[in-house]
This record gives sequence, structure tokens and C-alpha cells, in this order.
Amino acid sequence: MASKHSKSRGKGVLIVSVLLFVVFGVLARWGESKRKDPLPAFRHATLAGARDASASSGLPVLVYVSADWCAPCTRLRAGALSDPEIARWIRENTEGVVLDATKPNDEAKALRVYTIPTMLVMREGEITAKLEGYRDAPAFREWLTGATGALADWKHKNPGAGAPPATPEG
Repeated sequence: MASKHSKSRGKGVLIVSVLLFVVFGVLARWGESKRKDPLPAFRHATLAGARDASASSGLPVLVYVSADWCAPCTRLRAGALSDPEIARWIRENTEGVVLDATKPNDEAKALRVYTIPTMLVMREGEITAKLEGYRDAPAFREWLTGATGALADWKHKNPGAGAPPATPEG
């Protein structure tokens, strides 16, 4: 038969265990929110929303597939994606969306992304450019402007055509 002392001791252990569980849960959430800084250049919450906006604006969709635990993703987020010039380019020239590879997401699965970080440029629902892995700001800027700029837009609208005609200077 258990004594009164052992019953109260068991309750105390249970209460301490529950409190520790709650404290560690709160600390984990707090740390998670501190780690994941927002990327305001990526203004859409879903791929479907970015596609709808692209249909209206005519801008390509820029998809960033990432995960919190991914070290190269963290470096890309803190480096190239936090560069003010790159962020401005993304906002002005694309409909950007971030997809979390760790969350169940049918849209992310449909893109068949096997490496993170991965950047995709999509036009009219088709992937027209893909970048896998980390790049520093200069290399990322070069890829981004080549994949989403005016020349890339022209090539998409004129498949198989040579270089666009030069515009007369006036």
C-alpha cells in the first residue's frame, strides 16, 4: 500500500514534469520565431496565390523552397535574400512565394524539388528556370536577373527566336 508521502511525491513529480514540458514548449516556439525572419519580398502565402497574381500582373512566379533546419537555406536567407537590391528586384519583377519543405504541401510535392534550397521561376504554370543550393549575393543576383528579367520574359514569349531586335535610340 502506498503511503501518503509517496502519493504527494508522485503528484509533485507530475506537476514539475508538466511545467517543464510547458516551459520548453514555449521556449522552442520563441526560438523558432526568432530564427525565421520574414522575407517581405516574397509576398504570397501560397503557390496558388502567387500563380493567380502572376496571371494578373504578367510577372513570373519565383518559388523559394526551404526548411528551417537547412543550413544552406539559412545562409541564403541571411545573405542574398536579405540584400536590399535583390529583395527589391524580387518585389518589382516577380510574384514571390516561400514553400516550407518540412510541411505537408501538395503544391511543393508537385514541383518535384529534391534539394533545398531550391529557387524556381515559373511562367504560365511551367518551370522555366531552376537554381539548387546556396549562392552568395553576386551569383544569386546574376541568376535571378537572367531568369526573371526583360530578356528572359522576351525569350519566353518568343520561343526559338534569336535575340530581340535592338530598340532605336532617340
